[in-house]
Amino acid sequence: MKVRIPEIILRACRIPKKAVIRMGEISEAAYNEHIKPRMSEDLTPHKILTFVILVTILLPSFLNLSYRVPPATSFTLEAEVSNTTYSETMLFSENGVNSTVLLNNTPFNPDREWSLFEEYDFNRYAWNESDGYHMTHDPLTIYSVVSFTHREYIPIKNCSDVSIHVVVEGIVGEAGLYLEGFASEERAVEECDIDAGAISVASLHLPLEEARVGGTNWLCPLIFNIQFGLSAGAHIIIRSVVIQAVFESELCRVIIDFQTSDGQSLFRNPYMSIIDTNPQLFFTYDNDSDSLSLFSPDGINDTLYLLPGKYEGIANWGWNATAPDPLHWSPNVFFEVQDGNAQHVSIRMYTIRLDFEVTPRIVYRSLSVRFMDEQIYYLTPNIIGSTLEIPFPEFLYIPGGTGTLTIRYYSWSPYEPLSGQTFNPDTSSRIETTVIIDETNSSRNLMFRVILPYLPVFGVALGAGEIILLSMVIVLLCLSFIAFRRVFRYSNLRHRLNDTRLIPVLLLTTSLFVPWHIQMGPYLDTLYIGVEWVVWWATPLMVRWYDGLSGQVLVASHPWIDTFFHSTLFLLIPIIYGWFVIARPEGEKLERGFILSLLLPYLVVLSALDYASATGSVPSVGLVLVMIAFPVWVIRYLLKRFRVLN
Repeated sequence: MKVRIPEIILRACRIPKKAVIRMGEISEAAYNEHIKPRMSEDLTPHKILTFVILVTILLPSFLNLSYRVPPATSFTLEAEVSNTTYSETMLFSENGVNSTVLLNNTPFNPDREWSLFEEYDFNRYAWNESDGYHMTHDPLTIYSVVSFTHREYIPIKNCSDVSIHVVVEGIVGEAGLYLEGFASEERAVEECDIDAGAISVASLHLPLEEARVGGTNWLCPLIFNIQFGLSAGAHIIIRSVVIQAVFESELCRVIIDFQTSDGQSLFRNPYMSIIDTNPQLFFTYDNDSDSLSLFSPDGINDTLYLLPGKYEGIANWGWNATAPDPLHWSPNVFFEVQDGNAQHVSIRMYTIRLDFEVTPRIVYRSLSVRFMDEQIYYLTPNIIGSTLEIPFPEFLYIPGGTGTLTIRYYSWSPYEPLSGQTFNPDTSSRIETTVIIDETNSSRNLMFRVILPYLPVFGVALGAGEIILLSMVIVLLCLSFIAFRRVFRYSNLRHRLNDTRLIPVLLLTTSLFVPWHIQMGPYLDTLYIGVEWVVWWATPLMVRWYDGLSGQVLVASHPWIDTFFHSTLFLLIPIIYGWFVIARPEGEKLERGFILSLLLPYLVVLSALDYASATGSVPSVGLVLVMIAFPVWVIRYLLKRFRVLN
């Protein structure tokens, strides 16, 4: 006002410039004498905005209301299944071998054949390509270790050598390879450096002689462990892993597949890899009770190389490690290995299929299945980079039998965005349901249905708490609009468009409504699904959704009360203060309070950048708007100061 009024008067009246400036000062004096006191006397906007600030800090507490409504659950009986365990064999012509490749993983792909273990729980960045398995390391972490484990079985008395060969290419950074092999309890190791721009080969021969001396079973488990250590920024390609065996006499190939009663392979369900009661086969060779050995499958169509002869044994669900006595057992598996033939042995297990139907499908925190007083499954998903490990299963296989089946289900808490678990029972949906399986229903599959108290809206699950929270946000925005309307009714905003303070405050205000972080581009794998999210750090709330699942409204950081207080104190209050300042004419002197209101949001920017580095998020528009608000004001102020901007 102080600048624009003299200019208007000067152009309209053609009077001396000194007189015009004097009239501008009179206008400023009139503002200070009449308008400013009226603004100071009207305390209604201050009261409304104080209420808005207090309620904003408490907004996340409304999410609790979604968990006041208990989920609805039910069990229903499905199709009948056979309650017996038996085997079927199929012969096909194939000569015996004196040597073979037990595993040829070229190009290397860890799916199914290998179990992955991340020693230091870091966010891994890995993907399959035509030349192998690429692994890069988060540059913010100093050093980390990734391990791959694989198991094979051999008739150790008929085997002279087993070796493993690993080929790795270094792209950038420093990395190392540690190779470990176990034959029974005997161990051999090998290690090598992985140099950038070079291909490294590590080979290891297992200690079979020592295992033959110390072992008792003719069928020996072999454990292969490949461990990679990556420094910050390292990138390697695992090109191939080959395991070879040399036999002392010709052995025949026997394929063993554990199946359900209706002929479906158990291990087509990836969750079989984490079952606590893994199926197993105790069997003997040529009726020799001293030859009793244990075989535990790892996947579909596991392969053994065996001597010609008759084999029989007991297949069960491995409730305990106690081996049966071959002198007093009743075998349920029989097959005969013949020269010139290979064979496929299907072991039909007494199995119940437990289906899950959760509506709407949202991410869960844990799922526990107990049967016959034994824990069969305990699933706990983890967010690793842009993936969710172990998504909620469509179905699980459980051992057939009679007893008490108990299912415990916990949903992901909105107050723990990373771990998903709190000790407060009011911050997640928790279910514990028990059903008695007896002779009347022990030969039936089961369906477990859960109806959660959510309403899917545009792909996001909204409960009572989320709906009330969004309603409160709309109410608070309306109250803020009313408050600022009362503030600006004493000021002619049309004459403030040239105010240097307007655009920075608009930028900060806009940051409240646009994303600060995004995460896209998921990595897909057997037990992984893609995770994507949008974060409004200024709030700070986030919407996170998953492949095939409904999204969920969460607090972006923990503990939520600290995060909301931080954002309110250093962003929301400075924005409100900025709008109060704009309602007054801009003076010639620098306003320290206004400058401080532009600098305080940088504290929120620092926490937002730390969040991005910790979660792998990509900074988005909101973060940029806050960062440029102060530079924009500095540029506009200098232009106006030197009369470049009128």
